[in-house]
This record gives sequence, structure tokens and C-alpha cells, in this order.
Amino acid sequence: MQPAQPLGIYFRNEAYSETTSLRSGDPLRPQGLMGREVASHNFLQALLKHGNWSVLEAILNSEADRSVFTEACKRSLSDSAVPRRVRITLLAELAPWLAAPPAKVVHFPNPPDSQFALTRQSAGANLRKHSVAFSGVTHTLCSQPAIEALWNYLHGPWRSYDRLVCTSQAVMDMVRSTTEAMREHLLSHHGLATQLHLGLELIPLGVCTSTHRPATHAERYEARRRLGVAFDRLILLFVGRLSHHSKAQPHAMFMAAQRAAEASGKEVVLLQCGWFANDVVREAYESTARRVAPDVRLITVDGLDPWWRQHVWDAADVFISLADSIQETFGLTVIEAMAHGLPVVASDWNGYRDTILHDETGFLVPTRMVQGTLASAPAQLVASEITYDHFLAIASQAVEVSVDAASRSLATLATNAELRKRLGEAGRRRAEQAYSWPTVIAAYQAMWQAQREELDAANEGKISATAKTTTNQPRVFYPPVETCFRGYPTHWIECTSHFVKTGNVDQLRTLLNDPLVNHSVPWRDSREEIVDAYENWPKHFSLKDISQTKNSHPPELVSWLLKYGVITASDGTSSNPPWVTFVTTCMGRLADLQATLPVLLRQDAAAVVVVDYSCPQQSGAWARQQFPIAQFPQLHIVSVSGATRFDRSVAKNTGVRASKTPWVCLIDADIIPADDFAEQLRSLAQPHCIVRSAAVVDGTGGTFLFEREWFDAVGGHDPLFQGWGEQDEDLVDALQFAGAKLNTFAASLLKHRDHDDAARTQYHADQDRRRTQLINRLYRAAKWDWARVIQRPLEEHERSWLRHEVEQQLSNSQDVDSITIQLGAANWPLLDKTCRRELRYSLAKLSG
Repeated sequence: MQPAQPLGIYFRNEAYSETTSLRSGDPLRPQGLMGREVASHNFLQALLKHGNWSVLEAILNSEADRSVFTEACKRSLSDSAVPRRVRITLLAELAPWLAAPPAKVVHFPNPPDSQFALTRQSAGANLRKHSVAFSGVTHTLCSQPAIEALWNYLHGPWRSYDRLVCTSQAVMDMVRSTTEAMREHLLSHHGLATQLHLGLELIPLGVCTSTHRPATHAERYEARRRLGVAFDRLILLFVGRLSHHSKAQPHAMFMAAQRAAEASGKEVVLLQCGWFANDVVREAYESTARRVAPDVRLITVDGLDPWWRQHVWDAADVFISLADSIQETFGLTVIEAMAHGLPVVASDWNGYRDTILHDETGFLVPTRMVQGTLASAPAQLVASEITYDHFLAIASQAVEVSVDAASRSLATLATNAELRKRLGEAGRRRAEQAYSWPTVIAAYQAMWQAQREELDAANEGKISATAKTTTNQPRVFYPPVETCFRGYPTHWIECTSHFVKTGNVDQLRTLLNDPLVNHSVPWRDSREEIVDAYENWPKHFSLKDISQTKNSHPPELVSWLLKYGVITASDGTSSNPPWVTFVTTCMGRLADLQATLPVLLRQDAAAVVVVDYSCPQQSGAWARQQFPIAQFPQLHIVSVSGATRFDRSVAKNTGVRASKTPWVCLIDADIIPADDFAEQLRSLAQPHCIVRSAAVVDGTGGTFLFEREWFDAVGGHDPLFQGWGEQDEDLVDALQFAGAKLNTFAASLLKHRDHDDAARTQYHADQDRRRTQLINRLYRAAKWDWARVIQRPLEEHERSWLRHEVEQQLSNSQDVDSITIQLGAANWPLLDKTCRRELRYSLAKLSG
């Protein structure tokens, strides 16, 4: 550890303290509890306790801050094992302090302030030296002041030894993409060549793991007693501001809780610990919950009450936070929940994906946004045409959180106490290892030491840390949302995407009259026109198809309909995790694949595996180029090299074994499914079932759905089948022999691309389709007849012998009138008999 050195901090009460006010009859209680205030307050306490500093040089914003800061320091100084001092300087005395700074680094509870940099520049110019390094931390980055701060980092007097701490990877990516767009704007519109001068550092927020810890049995009992909730009820907990526009639109949470209750059969309680802006918002929450989640008991406790702030965690089984606000950057309550040993279900949204390990400490729920939805909003905010709250509300309405994925995660946790325990314990370990305050403060100490060393090197002339300050400062440019917040959602839906109507007019009318989900939308006065337009849209449509609809407001309306489940996207970026994998193979059939693969990738909640079976047309390379993994993560391409003949069984087994979903659907490259094929299959996918066409015609028999674990149980396709025909029928036989039941879908859901037999057998060793199919069919028939006789599937050596017998008896001609398979003899001594078993198949031409 480096020896303790002086450290400077900038202190103003509003930044480091939870906002308080006196209420009639109540003691001093927190009011507002903004996340950044809680985070900064906890940071200061941790720095005072765990920081390696000898003198804390505090620059106070005003004299009014002195008593608060002094009180905060008392315990730290009295508990310290080594002598430490605190010295106070008022902001009014900053210039002489910077002229001879007693500390080499000053840290801010927010992004470093440009006024300090300007004052430093003046002091440094007079002394001809580098005086001090600044550091600060990001919180929300979508507000106009935050955007202005990033703007100033391009042309203000910043140095390479200054630091901006980003609390998550998504935030760091946001800073880089935003400042790069700003840099390009300054160059192209104003001829100014700039760059981001200060350095970026990735350090998360922290949690006190001694305060936030798993509950004892007594603490759990007391919390539930106060709530009036029995121990056998499942409690889902949300903690934070109860703000539908600036924190999390609760509609997805309500719907997911209701579906989880229905799917699990459990009595579910949704516990909210927070505060409403006013009674109107409270009533909107409660009325929407009654409508959307009638089977879920909703309890709201006061998040400003100190007892509930500390103990609400003790009552919970699962923590849920489906944040959808661009104001969110980290998610402090998530690591607090992990520290309490709770499994977490949270949206896959900016900083959340850093803290939660999917399927290890909880579940991440996919999110999506439609490109172009917020095209004008940033400029309107900068021009003061809309308020910041209005801007946040518009942005929130454009973010879809997958209710389907959230409800499945909740239902799984509801019915599996052991899983809740395992995920909760893993979350606790992660909180202790990665987010405890000693770990976080140590990361800050390392950064500050690096800054000191860079500052010394600059003063010794070893590095150049100068930065050109631009005097001409054009109006702040707020880049497009797609640029700034590109890394926030799981997926972006392209403007050219196609959508599917999944709701009805009554559902749409209900949503349009719900104030909680209808806040800050541009169609308040045109609701019936929206209903009429939706009713007249085709079931499958694109933005272009509806662009002329009166008052339709695409893509704003489309993103809103997507958010509330009235439509879904069919562009391959489904927010629902795949439940089925379509497996298709290709060897010399690229033209077919080019027609069918785009349709497969549009299926909702489906993955696709393409097996390039030594395709001479390089079908795998074509698929990778046309459908890059960044845009189509559901596509997986498997290449099999070195094959000169097409082995249908091996190719399909390879594809199925590359799948990761519980269900698999085989589909040949020459089959075009309906756009809603996956949706139709899902309604038929019952456990222990095979689902295939109700009318199998030539070419469509190879398309059927089955459970992956059953495929593994029967060993997949039989590799002894060679040439054309019967491989898929044999797999159906195997699944049915194992106990699977047959279900069917409408034959109209599949369309077969016509072609001749030459295309079917081009890469087969024996190109006589009828001959190979006859051999395969007789082998299949004998195989399962024999299995029924001995009441078990055949062993590999039995199948090999049987295949050889069939081929030998049909080796000379297709015109044989019968084949006989001898199954062996059994001696019955007591009856003085020998019993011989055989399978005999008579073959005759069809009459007529």
C-alpha cells in the first residue's frame, strides 16, 4: 500500500447528504432520497473509514456546509488507528488554495466542474506549473447539465491526468460515443478540432456489506409480521422512487407478477418500498395494478421511513427492478439486494448487466428500443421546448422490457426455493468481493495515486499534459439517443423492421385511457384515430406501411405499442429469449436457404442453427455476411468440412446438438414457414409431444417439433440411414416408441419450394431416389417391428446387422416380391419344440 497522502474533496451538503426536511409531528426524516445523494453520502462515509489519507483537504461550497461536514468527520477521526487531520477551505478561497495546493488531487461527487478547471488554469499560468489533478464520478448522464459537462470536456482546460469515473461499462461507452459524436459535430459544423482530454476510469458504486446482509429468522419474522404476510407467501420486492417516467414504468412488473402467480400457482405479494411524487401518481399505480395484476397483493411501504429502509429487505424472497429510464446508470438497489442475499430479476439495461450475472446471481430480462423514436427529443430539451421530466417520460415510453422473460424468471424462482437460495448466496458473495466499500475505495486510491504520478511527470516535463482551451463555444450539441445510449438496451430494432399485431382493439383502448401508460405521448387528442388506424393495419406491417396513417406518429406509436404488448417485432431481435431452435442444413441448396433463412430469423423468440455441410456454395459464409452476429445474435452457424456426400442424419444431429433451447424444430432449407410459425408452434408445444403437419405431403415431412432432452434420450437420427428418405420419419418413430404423443399444426403453415429429384440426390452416393427410399423404408419398418417384439430399442450391432440384411436382399433388384428377416430361434424343452421368429414383408405393385 502507498503511504498515506493528503487528499482533496469538494463538499456541498446537497451532493453528499440525503435531502431532509422537518415534518409536522415527525423527527428529521429523509425526503426524496435520490440515488446519487445516497451513493455520494455512502461514498463519503466509506472514504472517511477506509481511505488511505493523512490529511483530508475539504473545499466547502459555503460556510453553511461547515457544521454538516464536521459532524460527518467526527466518528471517522475518533475511530482511526492512525493520526489523521481534516482541513477546511471555503470555495471563495479556492484561487490561493490552487496556487499552492496542499493536496495533489481533488475529488468531486459529480463530474469535475469546469469552473474549477478554469480557476486552476489561471493559477497554473501564473506559476508556470501543473498544480492539481481533478477527479469526479458520473451519475445520470442524460440531463442537460450532464451533456454540457461532456461538451466542456472537449474544449475546456482539462488535462490527461484528470479523471472521470464511470460506474458501469454502459456509462463508459456512453461517454465515449457521445463525446465522439460531439467532436465530429464541432469539426464538421464549426471547424474546431477537439478531443476528450481527461481520462476515463471504470469503478462501480459500493455497498456496506455489514449493514446490508441476509436477514436472521427473527428479522424475517418481524418484517413479515408488520406487513401482515405469512411465511408461505412469495414476496417480490422493489425498492426505489415510485416514478413511472424517471425510474421504472411498473406496467411490466405488474404483468410479470400476475403471470408468475398464474404459472406457479403461488400466492404472490408485490412489495414496493419507495415514495410517490403525489397522490395522483399513487392512485395511477394502484389502479393499474388492480387491472393488470388482480391476483397479486400489492403492498406499498414508505421508503422514507428509516425502519423500512433498513428492514424491508428482510421480508423479501426475490428482488425485482425492471428499470427502463435512460436516467439510470448503475442501479444501487441491485447490489444492496445482492448483499442481502436476494436473487435479482432485473432488466438488461445499462449498469444492471454489469452487476447481475445471468443465471448465477439472478436473471436479466431483455430490453429493446426502436431506432428513430426519440429523433427530436434531445434538441427539444436543449432548446427548452420540453422539460427534463417530459424528456425522461418520452424516452421511457420507447423502451420495451420483455414481460414474457420476466414472468418466466419469476415463476421459476417462485417454485424453486433451492434456486432462490443458490442465486441469493452467489449474489451475496459477489457483493462482498466486487462491491464492498473497502474494495471500491481501494480502486479509487489506486486511481488517485496514478493521477499524482502523472501530475509529477507533467511538472518534470516527462509527459505533455497541455490542452488547448477553445474560446469559441458553440451551442451545446446533444447527439441522437441512438448514439448516446446505444449500449443501454439489449437490442435496437431497425426502422426497416417488420411487426406483427398481437393485441386487439379493446386492449388498445384500455391502454389509451390508462394515465400511467399514456404519459407524454403525442396522440392524446387522437385516441380514436389511433384505434381506427390500428384496426386497419395488416397483421404483418412495417413502418413504411403505416407512415401515411393520420396521426399515427410512427415510430413513436410503434415503440409504444411494442412496449405494452399490442404488437411484437419480427426482425430477429425479439426481447423474448428463444424457446425453440430451428435447425436447417445446406449442401448445394443456397438458393433455397436464401429464400427461407430470412423468414426463420423473423420468427419471434426463436433461435436458428444453419449447418453448412461442406456446402460448395459456402452457405455458411453467405449467412454470416448477410446476417451479422451483432444484429442477429439468435443465428448460429455450424460448419462441417471435408464431406463429399450429404449425410442427412449426421448433418441434422450436428445441428440439433448445437441448439441451446428446450425445444427444437427441424426444417429443411426448401421449406418456407408462415411468419407466425413459431408463435403457432408454441401454442401446441405440450410436454412429451411431437408436433408436425396435419397433412404431410412430399417435401414437408422433415418439419416437426420435439423436446431437445427427448432427442438426446433416443440418440438422435440413426446414422445407418443412407441416401434419400425416412430419416426424419424414423426419428418420429423413436420419439413415439419412447412415449411421446403426436400433435399436429395446420399444413397451410408450410410452403414447399418445388424442385426435381436431381436436386434431392445431387450429393448422395446412390442417386436412385426410389431405390434408397425403399431400402430405408424397409429397414425402418423392420427396425421398429423388431423393437416391439423385444420391447426395447435395438442395440447398435443389431441395427447394423438388420441394415445389412435389408440391403443384401434388395441388392439385385427393386422388383423382389418379399424379404424375410430371421430373428433367431428359441428352444422350448418342456414342450419339445423349437420356435423360430421372423419378419416377412411382401411387396406388390399398387393396382391402378
